[in-house]
Amino acid sequence: MFEKKDSRVKSAAATNLSFLYYLENEFAQASSYADLAVNSDRYNPSALTNKGNTVFANGDYEKAAEFYKEALRNDSSCLTYKKLNRLDEALDSFLKLHAILRNSAQVLCQIANVYELMEDPNQAIEWLMQLISVVPTDSQALSKLGELYDSEGDKSQAFQYYYESYRYFPSNIEVIEWLGAYYIDTQFCEKAIQYFERASLIQPTQVKWQLMVASCFRRSGNYQKALDTYKEIHRKFPENVECK
Repeated sequence: MFEKKDSRVKSAAATNLSFLYYLENEFAQASSYADLAVNSDRYNPSALTNKGNTVFANGDYEKAAEFYKEALRNDSSCLTYKKLNRLDEALDSFLKLHAILRNSAQVLCQIANVYELMEDPNQAIEWLMQLISVVPTDSQALSKLGELYDSEGDKSQAFQYYYESYRYFPSNIEVIEWLGAYYIDTQFCEKAIQYFERASLIQPTQVKWQLMVASCFRRSGNYQKALDTYKEIHRKFPENVECK
Protein backbone atom coordinates (compact mmCIF):
# COMPACT_ATOMS: atom_id res chain seq x y z
CA MET A 1 0.00 0.00 0.00
CA PHE A 2 2.69 2.50 0.93
CA GLU A 3 4.52 1.95 -2.37
CA LYS A 4 1.57 3.60 -4.10
CA LYS A 5 1.86 6.70 -1.91
CA ASP A 6 3.99 9.77 -2.51
CA SER A 7 7.70 9.61 -1.69
CA ARG A 8 7.47 11.14 1.81
CA VAL A 9 4.76 8.72 2.97
CA LYS A 10 6.67 5.85 1.38
CA SER A 11 9.86 6.94 3.12
CA ALA A 12 8.12 7.27 6.51
CA ALA A 13 6.55 3.81 6.25
CA ALA A 14 9.79 2.20 5.09
CA THR A 15 11.64 3.94 7.93
CA ASN A 16 9.29 2.43 10.51
CA LEU A 17 9.53 -1.04 8.96
CA SER A 18 13.32 -0.79 8.84
CA PHE A 19 13.46 0.16 12.51
CA LEU A 20 11.14 -2.71 13.53
CA TYR A 21 13.20 -5.25 11.58
CA TYR A 22 16.36 -3.81 13.16
CA LEU A 23 14.89 -4.34 16.65
CA GLU A 24 14.17 -7.95 15.65
CA ASN A 25 17.84 -8.35 14.55
CA GLU A 26 16.70 -9.03 10.98
CA PHE A 27 19.40 -6.80 9.53
CA ALA A 28 18.95 -7.82 5.88
CA GLN A 29 15.28 -6.77 5.91
CA ALA A 30 16.13 -3.68 7.96
CA SER A 31 18.77 -2.68 5.41
CA SER A 32 16.41 -3.30 2.49
CA TYR A 33 13.70 -1.03 3.92
CA ALA A 34 16.29 1.54 4.97
CA ASP A 35 17.45 1.68 1.34
CA LEU A 36 13.85 2.11 0.18
CA ALA A 37 13.29 4.87 2.74
CA VAL A 38 16.46 6.74 1.74
CA ASN A 39 15.75 6.36 -1.99
CA SER A 40 12.23 7.70 -1.47
CA ASP A 41 13.42 10.70 0.56
CA ARG A 42 17.14 11.35 0.64
CA TYR A 43 16.66 14.08 3.28
CA ASN A 44 14.87 11.90 5.85
CA PRO A 45 17.22 11.91 8.89
CA SER A 46 15.50 8.90 10.51
CA ALA A 47 15.93 6.86 7.32
CA LEU A 48 19.61 7.81 7.17
CA THR A 49 20.03 6.89 10.84
CA ASN A 50 18.42 3.48 10.24
CA LYS A 51 20.72 2.89 7.29
CA GLY A 52 23.67 3.86 9.46
CA ASN A 53 22.53 1.38 12.12
CA THR A 54 22.33 -1.51 9.66
CA VAL A 55 25.75 -0.69 8.19
CA PHE A 56 27.15 -0.40 11.73
CA ALA A 57 25.70 -3.83 12.60
CA ASN A 58 27.63 -5.25 9.63
CA GLY A 59 30.89 -3.81 10.95
CA ASP A 60 31.37 -1.04 8.38
CA TYR A 61 31.90 1.75 10.92
CA GLU A 62 33.32 4.32 8.48
CA LYS A 63 30.28 4.03 6.22
CA ALA A 64 27.97 4.13 9.23
CA ALA A 65 29.59 7.39 10.37
CA GLU A 66 28.89 8.91 6.94
CA PHE A 67 25.17 8.09 7.23
CA TYR A 68 25.02 9.42 10.80
CA LYS A 69 26.72 12.66 9.78
CA GLU A 70 24.33 13.10 6.86
CA ALA A 71 21.39 12.48 9.21
CA LEU A 72 22.78 15.15 11.52
CA ARG A 73 23.11 17.63 8.66
CA ASN A 74 19.53 17.01 7.53
CA ASP A 75 17.94 17.10 10.98
CA SER A 76 17.49 20.82 11.47
CA SER A 77 14.95 20.42 14.28
CA CYS A 78 17.62 20.69 17.00
CA LEU A 79 18.86 24.09 15.92
CA THR A 80 15.34 25.22 15.02
CA TYR A 81 14.08 24.50 18.55
CA LYS A 82 17.13 26.31 19.92
CA LYS A 83 16.50 29.39 17.74
CA LEU A 84 12.84 29.38 18.85
CA ASN A 85 14.03 29.28 22.47
CA ARG A 86 12.22 25.95 22.95
CA LEU A 87 15.18 24.76 24.96
CA ASP A 88 13.68 21.58 26.45
CA GLU A 89 12.84 20.29 22.97
CA ALA A 90 16.23 21.38 21.63
CA LEU A 91 17.99 19.58 24.47
CA ASP A 92 15.93 16.43 23.90
CA SER A 93 16.84 16.46 20.19
CA PHE A 94 20.53 17.00 20.84
CA LEU A 95 20.61 14.24 23.46
CA LYS A 96 19.07 11.85 20.92
CA LEU A 97 21.78 12.81 18.45
CA HIS A 98 24.39 12.30 21.14
CA ALA A 99 23.11 8.73 21.62
CA ILE A 100 23.91 8.14 17.94
CA LEU A 101 27.07 10.24 17.63
CA ARG A 102 28.76 9.68 20.98
CA ASN A 103 31.95 11.59 20.19
CA SER A 104 30.59 14.37 18.00
CA ALA A 105 32.24 17.60 19.17
CA GLN A 106 29.48 19.63 17.49
CA VAL A 107 26.72 17.82 19.39
CA LEU A 108 28.56 18.03 22.74
CA CYS A 109 29.13 21.74 22.20
CA GLN A 110 25.44 22.33 21.40
CA ILE A 111 24.28 20.41 24.49
CA ALA A 112 26.62 22.46 26.70
CA ASN A 113 25.35 25.67 25.11
CA VAL A 114 21.68 24.71 25.64
CA TYR A 115 22.36 24.01 29.32
CA GLU A 116 24.07 27.40 29.57
CA LEU A 117 21.01 29.06 27.98
CA MET A 118 18.87 27.15 30.50
CA GLU A 119 21.02 28.75 33.24
CA ASP A 120 22.37 25.42 34.44
CA PRO A 121 26.14 26.10 34.55
CA ASN A 122 27.00 22.84 36.34
CA GLN A 123 25.52 20.73 33.52
CA ALA A 124 27.11 23.04 30.93
CA ILE A 125 30.50 22.48 32.58
CA GLU A 126 29.94 18.71 32.68
CA TRP A 127 29.25 18.57 28.94
CA LEU A 128 32.15 20.88 28.13
CA MET A 129 34.41 18.52 30.08
CA GLN A 130 33.21 15.71 27.80
CA LEU A 131 33.89 17.98 24.82
CA ILE A 132 37.51 18.66 25.77
CA SER A 133 38.04 14.94 26.33
CA VAL A 134 37.23 14.58 22.60
CA VAL A 135 39.03 17.76 21.42
CA PRO A 136 41.49 18.66 24.21
CA THR A 137 43.08 21.51 22.22
CA ASP A 138 39.85 23.40 21.48
CA SER A 139 40.68 26.87 22.79
CA GLN A 140 37.07 28.09 22.60
CA ALA A 141 35.78 25.20 24.73
CA LEU A 142 38.58 25.80 27.24
CA SER A 143 37.86 29.54 27.46
CA LYS A 144 34.12 28.83 27.86
CA LEU A 145 34.97 26.53 30.79
CA GLY A 146 37.05 29.36 32.24
CA GLU A 147 34.15 31.76 31.82
CA LEU A 148 31.66 29.41 33.51
CA TYR A 149 33.96 28.67 36.45
CA ASP A 150 34.59 32.41 36.81
CA SER A 151 30.84 33.10 36.88
CA GLU A 152 30.56 30.47 39.63
CA GLY A 153 33.26 32.25 41.65
CA ASP A 154 35.90 29.53 41.22
CA LYS A 155 38.87 31.69 40.17
CA SER A 156 41.44 28.95 40.44
CA GLN A 157 39.62 26.60 38.04
CA ALA A 158 38.80 29.56 35.79
CA PHE A 159 42.51 30.43 35.64
CA GLN A 160 43.43 26.84 34.76
CA TYR A 161 41.14 26.72 31.72
CA TYR A 162 41.79 30.29 30.57
CA TYR A 163 45.53 29.57 30.73
CA GLU A 164 45.10 26.34 28.75
CA SER A 165 43.03 28.22 26.16
CA TYR A 166 45.78 30.86 25.90
CA ARG A 167 48.39 28.13 25.45
CA TYR A 168 46.62 26.74 22.39
CA PHE A 169 45.48 30.08 20.95
CA PRO A 170 47.46 33.04 22.35
CA SER A 171 45.60 35.68 20.31
CA ASN A 172 42.18 35.74 21.96
CA ILE A 173 41.88 39.27 23.37
CA GLU A 174 39.17 38.36 25.92
CA VAL A 175 41.33 35.53 27.32
CA ILE A 176 44.44 37.74 27.40
CA GLU A 177 42.54 40.51 29.21
CA TRP A 178 41.15 38.06 31.79
CA LEU A 179 44.60 36.60 32.53
CA GLY A 180 46.14 40.06 32.84
CA ALA A 181 43.39 41.19 35.23
CA TYR A 182 43.77 37.94 37.22
CA TYR A 183 47.47 38.60 37.84
CA ILE A 184 46.72 42.20 38.90
CA ASP A 185 44.05 40.97 41.33
CA THR A 186 46.47 38.41 42.79
CA GLN A 187 49.20 41.09 43.19
CA PHE A 188 51.50 39.68 40.48
CA CYS A 189 51.64 42.77 38.31
CA GLU A 190 54.95 41.76 36.73
CA LYS A 191 53.28 38.67 35.26
CA ALA A 192 50.34 40.73 34.00
CA ILE A 193 52.69 42.85 31.89
CA GLN A 194 53.44 40.10 29.37
CA TYR A 195 49.71 39.65 28.64
CA PHE A 196 49.00 43.35 28.16
CA GLU A 197 52.12 43.68 25.99
CA ARG A 198 50.81 40.86 23.83
CA ALA A 199 47.40 42.55 23.63
CA SER A 200 49.09 45.78 22.49
CA LEU A 201 50.85 43.85 19.72
CA ILE A 202 47.55 42.38 18.56
CA GLN A 203 45.70 45.73 18.81
CA PRO A 204 48.43 48.41 18.43
CA THR A 205 45.91 51.22 17.94
CA GLN A 206 44.14 50.47 21.25
CA VAL A 207 45.87 52.70 23.77
CA LYS A 208 44.34 50.96 26.80
CA TRP A 209 46.69 47.96 26.55
CA GLN A 210 49.77 50.17 26.64
CA LEU A 211 48.30 52.14 29.54
CA MET A 212 47.78 48.85 31.39
CA VAL A 213 51.45 47.95 30.82
CA ALA A 214 52.52 51.31 32.27
CA SER A 215 50.12 50.87 35.19
CA CYS A 216 51.57 47.43 35.95
CA PHE A 217 55.11 48.85 35.99
CA ARG A 218 53.90 51.56 38.39
CA ARG A 219 52.08 49.07 40.66
CA SER A 220 55.14 46.82 40.83
CA GLY A 221 57.33 49.77 41.91
CA ASN A 222 59.27 50.11 38.67
CA TYR A 223 58.61 53.86 38.37
CA GLN A 224 61.31 54.64 35.83
CA LYS A 225 60.00 51.98 33.44
CA ALA A 226 56.46 53.24 34.05
CA LEU A 227 57.53 56.82 33.21
CA ASP A 228 59.33 55.71 30.04
CA THR A 229 56.24 53.77 28.96
CA TYR A 230 53.94 56.74 29.60
CA LYS A 231 56.29 58.97 27.56
CA GLU A 232 56.20 56.50 24.68
CA ILE A 233 52.40 56.35 24.86
CA HIS A 234 52.22 60.16 24.87
CA ARG A 235 54.42 60.25 21.78
CA LYS A 236 52.08 57.84 19.95
CA PHE A 237 48.82 59.17 21.36
CA PRO A 238 49.42 62.85 22.21
CA GLU A 239 45.72 63.52 22.76
CA ASN A 240 45.24 60.79 25.34
CA VAL A 241 44.08 62.41 28.60
CA GLU A 242 44.86 59.41 30.83
CA CYS A 243 48.47 59.38 29.75
CA LYS A 244 48.84 63.13 30.43
